[in-house]
Amino acid sequence: MHANDDERTAGMTKPAAKYVVIEFIEADCNRRRPHSTIGYQMPARAMESFMELLDEYIRFYNERRKKQSLGWMSPMQCRISKGLEWV
Repeated sequence: MHANDDERTAGMTKPAAKYVVIEFIEADCNRRRPHSTIGYQMPARAMESFMELLDEYIRFYNERRKKQSLGWMSPMQCRISKGLEWV
């Protein structure tokens, strides 16, 4: 906890002080410790990994996947063939 936490919690009721401690644990400690449910990664790193995978999938979906309705071209190939996208 922070150096001035004693000042912040002075005069608090026991339930209010308990809430401050729980908030600290949830907000600070749990974000930095590895969690077994996400492959023993820290939550911030797990979110970064997820966002990287999501960006990769979005690029695939928009640029490389082949669609029958586009004559088995990817959306990017279709846009280029229609002169809508720079190569």
